[in-house]
Amino acid sequence: MDTEEQKRSLLLEMIAFSTVDGQLHKRELDFLWLVAQELNIDKKDFQDLFHQETPPLNIKSEFSAFSNSTDWL
Repeated sequence: MDTEEQKRSLLLEMIAFSTVDGQLHKRELDFLWLVAQELNIDKKDFQDLFHQETPPLNIKSEFSAFSNSTDWL
């Protein structure tokens, strides 16, 4: 990940997925904190992420993502 924005975005998506059942279990929180530490996100910023709304995700299929990518050219 290159930018702070990308790191925060990834973590926000992970938080959204982990709370989709309406709960955040301790093991999920612990895992998210480990990821945050690997991304060099401090504890306060990590906690603040739980109070931010995330926009709807536009998830592409692997085929769609691959076929639309020019990185491999």
